[in-house]
Amino acid sequence: MKKSFTEFNRPSTKELQKLWDKAIFVFDTNVLLGLYKLPQKSRKHLLSILQKLKAQIWIPHQVGLEYYRQRIEIIYEHKYNYEDILQRFDSTKKDLLEKLEELKHPYCDWKDISKKVSGNFKEIIGEITNEKNKHLEWLRNDPIEASLSKIFKGKVGAAYNKNKLQEIYSIGGARYAKEVPPGYKDQAKDKSDKSGIRKFADLIIWLQIIDKAKESKSPIIFITDEQKEDWWWKSKREEIIGPRYELKKEIGDEAKVDFHMYKTDSFIEFAGKYLKIRLNPSLMEEVKKIGEEILKKQDLVNSGEHISISVSDSIEISESSSSSLSSSLSSSSSSSSSSSSSSSNEQNIDSKGKKLKTDNPDEGNLK
Repeated sequence: MKKSFTEFNRPSTKELQKLWDKAIFVFDTNVLLGLYKLPQKSRKHLLSILQKLKAQIWIPHQVGLEYYRQRIEIIYEHKYNYEDILQRFDSTKKDLLEKLEELKHPYCDWKDISKKVSGNFKEIIGEITNEKNKHLEWLRNDPIEASLSKIFKGKVGAAYNKNKLQEIYSIGGARYAKEVPPGYKDQAKDKSDKSGIRKFADLIIWLQIIDKAKESKSPIIFITDEQKEDWWWKSKREEIIGPRYELKKEIGDEAKVDFHMYKTDSFIEFAGKYLKIRLNPSLMEEVKKIGEEILKKQDLVNSGEHISISVSDSIEISESSSSSLSSSLSSSSSSSSSSSSSSSNEQNIDSKGKKLKTDNPDEGNLK
C-alpha cells in the first residue's frame, strides 16, 4: 500500500543520506537574496556550503531573472537604511547640543563638552557616510553577485520563449482556479500588477524544475524560504509537515524522481550533518530571521515585468561585473527567443493543468 502512495511518504535518515548523495539542489530567489542580509561571517559560511555542493547545484532561469531584478532593490534598501541612520545621528546631535545649551551647568565647561560631542558625532557620521558610499559601489561591483556567478557557472537553466510563457499564463489560470500548487496563493499580486502575470512566477519556477528533473533523471531538493501553503503541506496548527504531496506526485509522475524541500535554516542544519562540516551556531537563526524579512520585501516589488523583462534591462546597472550568472541568463534568453520551432517541440499543458506528452520534447528550451 505504501508504494502506491509514495507522495505521502516521509524519507528516513538513510533515504535522506542517499538523496543528498544523488540529488540536484535547486535554490529559490529568496535564498540568494538572503545573502545580502547576512553578516559577512555568516554569508561566507553559507557560500562555502554552496561551494561544497557545486557539482550538484542548479537554479531555474526564472530564479536568476528575479534575483537580478530584486538584487537592485535590496542594495538600494541598504542605502536608505544608511541614510536613515545618518538622519537619526544628526537629529540626536542637534537635540543633545540644544540641551547642553539650555543647561549650561556652572561646574561644567559646556563649550568644551559641546565641541567634543560635535567632534565625536562628526567622526561617526563620517564613517557611516563612507560605508554608505562604498556600499553603492555594489551596484557595479557586487561581491555577492561575483561569488554566486562563480558557484553557478554553467548551472543556470534556459529561459522559456514567449509562446511557452503565454501558454503557462493561460494554463496557470486553470490550475489556480482549482488551487493546484504551486503559485495559487500569489493571485493577490494582481492588485499591484496590471499585467496580471507576476502571479505565475512560482509556477514558472516549478515547471522549469520539472524539466530539469526530466533531463537529469536525478531527485530534486528545493531550498526556499517560502512560507505559503501552496508550497508546504501544513498541519491545522500551521506546522510544516513537508512539501505539498501534490508537488511530489506531479514531479514523480512527470520525471520519475523524488522531491524534497528545505527552508534555508534546515538546509544548513542538514548540510552540517550530511556534508560533515562545522556550523556557525548563530547562522541558522540569522538565516531564518532574514528569510522572513526577504519574503515581506518581495511583495513590495510592484512590477510584474520581471517575469518577461529582457535580461539586458534587468542587469544593465551591473554591466561592469564579469558575471557568469548574468552571462548564462543572457545567452539562454537569446537562444530561447531565437528559436522559432521550439513551441512545436515543447510539452503542452491541458486546460486542467496537466502536461501532454510529445514525441520529441525540446529539453534545451525547457530546462
